[in-house]
Amino acid sequence: MSNEAFVGPLPAPFESVLHFKDSKGYYQMAYIDRVTCVVHPDDPRLRDTQLPEPWEKLHHANENELTHFGNGDTGKATVLDPRLTANALRARGVELEIFELI
Repeated sequence: MSNEAFVGPLPAPFESVLHFKDSKGYYQMAYIDRVTCVVHPDDPRLRDTQLPEPWEKLHHANENELTHFGNGDTGKATVLDPRLTANALRARGVELEIFELI
């Protein structure tokens, strides 16, 4: 459900949750620390993983908002974490298989 096949299980005491954003009117994937009850927008399994060049994390005034990433070369911004692309996963030694659906 939350990328276990690619980055492993969530460390204790974290759990993935859908967090409702009242100000926006939608749910977003988040991670709750069950000891402190603090909700984090970023995956705790990727804290020590560098973003690939030329990506950078775009900071929001509200730290609990959905994380955006910016590509310094193209100016493109996305909510998709570039550390989870096929190339980035392969660079970290994750074995991926290609399936052709017909």
